[in-house]
Order: sequence, then structure tokens, then C-alpha cells
Amino acid sequence: MNILMLVSKRQYRGAEVSAATLSEHLIKLGHNVIWVGINSVDSNPLFINNATNLDLGGKDSKYFSLYKCLQLVTLLKKYNIDILQANGSITLKYAVATKLFHSKPYIIYRNISLISYWMGKNILKKIFYKLLFQKVSFIASVGLTSSKDFISFLKIHPSRITIIRRGIPFNQINKIKARTDVISDFSLNKNTKVLVWAGALSKEKNPLFVLDVFIRLNLLRSDTVLILAGSGPEKEKLLQKIYENQLMNIHIVGFRNDLSTILAAADLLLVTSMIEGIPGVVLEAAIQKTPTLSINYEGISDVINDGINGFLVEGYNSQLFSEKLNLIIDKKELLECAGNTAHSLVMEDYDVDRNSQQFETLYKHVLQKQ
Repeated sequence: MNILMLVSKRQYRGAEVSAATLSEHLIKLGHNVIWVGINSVDSNPLFINNATNLDLGGKDSKYFSLYKCLQLVTLLKKYNIDILQANGSITLKYAVATKLFHSKPYIIYRNISLISYWMGKNILKKIFYKLLFQKVSFIASVGLTSSKDFISFLKIHPSRITIIRRGIPFNQINKIKARTDVISDFSLNKNTKVLVWAGALSKEKNPLFVLDVFIRLNLLRSDTVLILAGSGPEKEKLLQKIYENQLMNIHIVGFRNDLSTILAAADLLLVTSMIEGIPGVVLEAAIQKTPTLSINYEGISDVINDGINGFLVEGYNSQLFSEKLNLIIDKKELLECAGNTAHSLVMEDYDVDRNSQQFETLYKHVLQKQ
């Protein structure tokens, strides 16, 4: 098959990294992948070996571009694309718009979050997207909660949606060595409790909340460090708050190629998102047998069972979060047990080879059905 994998940008962000991982394994299965970003990145684009890596022409813009749509149509014809997979709502608009100029290929939409959240209560927007999804052959949702939300909110028939979980590459790091390396790199005491928060520094990921939690935690104990891995629009607010509170035991490290090492070294991963499907970083931490403490937002229970393979806090209350964090951080056996259970779950349900084969089966089903 010839598959065009469409993303908003070829950037190192959860949805794009997941699509890139899928693409790499589809190539291993013998398929041709055209890896396309609607907008270009400033530097270091996410590159896939043995794929055709492209960005659509023209200037970056949040508005729909007819020029870019026509460029996409040109690619569909040039590479005789069978399946166009749209990853995210921006890509959906471009994928469906190509139908005005070219009947082929069939469109698969990858749903990674709760559509009701980012669409909100705008009735016209809801009607518009319902029309768009009429042109989509199939929807692959990342989890049960997001799938149910999709069906109930847009009244999509269940026969047009399936659950295919994220595939996570198995790259387990030696925890003892990782711990030693991180202690050395950040000049920490060997008994320091290492906490990690990783993701885009955006309002949806809620990094300012984790800072409030950490400020409260510092009132309870002085043996912790917080490593914030990521970049984004909230960075300046974070830096300002760190300066105002004179926090010396926090590090904002930006994008890291060695995130797996940091996760392996951590005692806990912290998640404070307002909305998300299945956070890839939770699965990446689980591969390293590092458990997660997360806000119990809608959808996270698909992957975290409180007290079993991770920990949940109800509501966006920084005091409750810091108190629970303080309570469990010293319970080494509890953390190890949760980390081991999380690891087993990921290996069973999020195997990248199996999930790539599920996508391949879906593509074949769509091509045979049409």
C-alpha cells in the first residue's frame, strides 16, 4: 500500500511521534509511507528513515490554505496514495478538502483525545465537523473513553470506529545506570527524590499547576527535585514563577533526546493535563517501570488504575496533589510494585508491532470494503 501520513507539523510532539512510530513499522511491513507536515518546523523536523519526508509549500498559518490543499492533491496523485491518515483536526480539514479535487484515497482519522473538549459547545463547529466526518472511511481511536466520547458527541455509528492503542517502542534503560547518570548530570544528592513532568509547555498540559504543586511540596520536604522536560508558550510564565518563588530545585530542560533515561531515573512521573487521550509519556515511563501520579481527568483511567499501576488525584487541587505526592514518594515498595505492573500492562496492550499490524488490517479492510 501507498500511505500518506499527514500531521500538522513534523515535530517532536506526542501525536506526531506516535504517527512517526507507526509509519516506521508500516515501512517494515512492506508499505510505502509519505510523511507530510502541513506546516514546516523552524528546525530539526521529525524525519523518518526510508519514507518520503515532505512539508507542504507556502507560509506557516493557522488558517486553511487552498495552495497547501492543492499541493496535497498533487502528492496524492504523484504517489498514487491508497490511504490518507489524518492525525489531528487540522489535518482532517485538508484531507477532506482533497476530495473536491481527487476521489482517491480513502481517509482514516486518528483520534487521540476527547473531541467534545476541543470542539466545545459551538453548534456550528459541531455541524461542520459532522459533515467532514461523512467523508472519512474509518476512525481509529486511541482508547475506550475517547471512542465513547466520539460516538456520543458526533453521533458516529459505532461500526465506523475502532480502538487501536498507541504503539510504544520497547527501549528499556538500566534504571541503576540511569539514576547514576541523572544524579551526576544535575548535581543531585544520591538520596534526592526525582520527579519528572514531560510534555508541551501549553495550557492543555497545565505545567503551571505542577509548579504550584511543587511549591507546596517544598513546604513539606526539601529532598526533591523537579525536572520539566518540554518547551512551549507557557515557558516564560513558568520561568517568572520560578524566579518569584526562588525555586532552586527545579530544572526546565526543553526537548531531550534522553527522556527515556530521565524517566528511568525518576521516582515518579507527574501528569497534570486538562485534557488528553492516552499520554504517550505515561506509557514511556511505564516501559522504564516508573509509575505515574496524575490528575484523574477524563480518559486517564484507560491506562491508570489508582494504587495498582499508578496513582490518581481527584480535581485540580494543588494541595491535595502535593499531599498525596508527599505520602507515596517515600513508599519504595509501593512505587516499585506500581511501576512493575504498569510495565506489564504496556507490554501487553501497547506493543508497537501488534498495533501497527492492527492499522495494516484496518487499511486492508477499508480498501476491500470500498
